[in-house]
Amino acid sequence: MQFDEFKKYVADNIKAYLPQEYEGAEVSVRQATKNNDISLSALCIVGEHKTTPSIYLEQFYVHHLFGMPMGDVMEYIADTYLNSLRPDINITAEDFAYERVKDSIGVSVCNAARNRKLLQDVPHEIKEDFALTYHVKVSLGEDGEGVIQIQNSHLDMWGIDENTLRETAWHNMEQHFPYQLSDVHDMVEAEFDVSKLPEYGRNATMYMLSNPERFYGAAYMFDSKAMSEIAKKFGTDMLVIPLSVHECVLLKNDEIKDVDELKELVEYIYKTRIRPEHVLTADIYLFDCQEQTLSKLDDMQGQDMGMTQQM
Repeated sequence: MQFDEFKKYVADNIKAYLPQEYEGAEVSVRQATKNNDISLSALCIVGEHKTTPSIYLEQFYVHHLFGMPMGDVMEYIADTYLNSLRPDINITAEDFAYERVKDSIGVSVCNAARNRKLLQDVPHEIKEDFALTYHVKVSLGEDGEGVIQIQNSHLDMWGIDENTLRETAWHNMEQHFPYQLSDVHDMVEAEFDVSKLPEYGRNATMYMLSNPERFYGAAYMFDSKAMSEIAKKFGTDMLVIPLSVHECVLLKNDEIKDVDELKELVEYIYKTRIRPEHVLTADIYLFDCQEQTLSKLDDMQGQDMGMTQQM
């Protein structure tokens, strides 16, 4: 069965695996564009419930390809949908009024080239190869927190402009969502065999920049105040590896001996840690602590990377 046939079969038959109350539900499969313009097929079931989770069908199709009987696949999809219903989460227009959510607005970052479609509908600011976008953190009850990405339509609803949104978001990043530095070696040691790291990675001073939840924390690399504070602690310019939308790695620039070894480390981390939809870039950046600028390392060719500004 081809994937298009699989999607049609699921949409036509899923109600037979759901409770009787779904007999009159509307079922459709739509394409959902995720980060990096990754398109997924989402099963949408609109019934009496106000919460209508999207169930992405690609993972279930893989189970079918590997031999799971179609009846079992359908039961799996139905169970996943029913377990995803959260009647205690119901965000109304009143709940989403600007005065109610403004303190929960934060900054996200994505790869601009890979998210052209997404950026057509959301307020954003281009920085280097990235786009800064904005989100509202919402409570998911026992499941923790999630985000709602702010659309251009939200600005119209709130009656604010992009400058107000930008100022509010960055104020919150400092006041409500402070950054956190974590030693990469401690983190890697808890998850991987450190001996498998390239030699450079075993010896270099590396810190992860994010927030305590490691949740959309890569945007801090564009927070000049935060980066300046960190650079003062390092006592030198910093190399920045934007690992994912959630985090980036900072290294002391004066420890760089071989850029190729550093790129080998980046490649290793991408292969072992980062999901495709969370990827930012494989490029490396330099934060100049004196100029307060972030520049791609390839653009710094011709400069002696061992000569750094001491603070």
